[in-house]
Parts: sequence; structure tokens; C-alpha cells
Amino acid sequence: MTEISLRRARWAWCVGTAVLVPAAVLTTAQTARAEGGGAARAVSVALVSWGANAHGQLGNGTTTDRSTPGVVRLPSGTTPTGARAAQFSLAVTDTGMVYAWGDNSAGELGNGSTTDSSLPVPVQLPAGVKVTAVRAGSKFALALTTDGQVLAWGSNANGMLGNGKRADSDVRSEE
Repeated sequence: MTEISLRRARWAWCVGTAVLVPAAVLTTAQTARAEGGGAARAVSVALVSWGANAHGQLGNGTTTDRSTPGVVRLPSGTTPTGARAAQFSLAVTDTGMVYAWGDNSAGELGNGSTTDSSLPVPVQLPAGVKVTAVRAGSKFALALTTDGQVLAWGSNANGMLGNGKRADSDVRSEE
């Protein structure tokens, strides 16, 4: 049996559709209770999400809304260090990878398609590039790399990708 502990979050993001926060995932066998309080040892760090889920932006493999926290189904062994949510969601990992899920109508998942995903999919980053932070805009995404470069993908209707064009991009733009 697994329970979720919503500990003091170092980061959280909500834009009216989905909420993502870090949580320690504990097992009952590893939870110790003390008189007058409790103590627990974290097994791993996970993302939990709840809210609207029409496009799969909660990352739990469904499109069903949730009013209580549920674990985002990131690949096994993935440790999230940051996340952002809108109609789609993004997570950056401790290895510098980026995962995205939810609405993909303008290519905001950065995986080379425009098909929504209710599970996290890896963003197609340039070879050897590692990301330190992500931001989810209105149908577009931004990622800051370890060398200070900003990558952008998704809707470019108003020039949000900063590449001098107006065409959407379903893969990251380095221009």
C-alpha cells in the first residue's frame, strides 16, 4: 500500500487547470509513528497532480478530472526537480531531461507530434543538452539549459518562440 505525503513544497504551479507539487512517496511499512507526532522516511520524490484533466494534463494515464492528489506517472527512476502546468504539463528531472504531457494541439509537448498524451513523454532535446528549468505558457513551452540557452516550442501565433517566425513548432526551436 502506498500513501502520499504532501510535505512542504519547494515549488508548485497552478494555472486554473492542473496543480503539480512535489511529494515524498512513502510505504506503510516504512512509516514510523512516534508519540505526539510522526516520522517517515521518503522512498522517492514524485509529482502529484489534481484538477481539470480534459487533455491528460494530470499525467496519470486518463482524462478524468481529480479533486484529490494523484501521482504523475513519470518513468521509473525519474526524479523531478521542477514542474509547470497549464493545459499541458512539464517536468524537468535531476538528469536534465524534460517530460511533457497533456494538450499538444500546437506541439507544446515537444515530441515531434501534435497528439495529446495523458502520460509523460520525453521532449526532443538537442543531443547532449541538459535543462535546469521549464515554463509552460499558453500553448508553448520554454526550457533553460545548463549553458544558459533558452529553448522554445509549441504555439508561435504571436511570436512567443522568439525565432522571428509565426509558425508553430512541435519540436524545440534554438533560433
